[in-house]
Amino acid sequence: MNKVMLLVDDDDSLSKFIKICVEESGALMEVKQVTSVDKAMDYLQNKGEFADKSRNPDPYVMLLDLGLPKTSGIDFLKRLKNKKEYAGMPVVILTAMESTENIRNAYCNYANSCLIKPFGFEKTKELMKSVTTYWGRYNRLPDRAD
Repeated sequence: MNKVMLLVDDDDSLSKFIKICVEESGALMEVKQVTSVDKAMDYLQNKGEFADKSRNPDPYVMLLDLGLPKTSGIDFLKRLKNKKEYAGMPVVILTAMESTENIRNAYCNYANSCLIKPFGFEKTKELMKSVTTYWGRYNRLPDRAD
């Protein structure tokens, strides 16, 4: 079974674009998208539409946008990393907001990486190939603490 990348981003068109880039990069990683912090928590806790764990396995890595509706990506990251069962899950910030403050804030709240959303298919494909190669092929995670 492919590893799962959970993409938390409210931009459906960009998310579809990222899914295509991951597929075309040849990565053995499946992208699952949710559009809000609430949906991300439902996915992680296998609640509601994500109740079937066989169809919605634990993500190997999360790509998190900072500019989400209702709750910011940073606030979600803080909440997530303060829960024992999610503290070890890699979270990669993927944002268009290229400010030193946002990047510092993300790392201070235990983001594992901060990436700026590239423009154009080839650059996005190249970035997604790098992300999936590193996090999906070479990185090793501990078992999730429940």
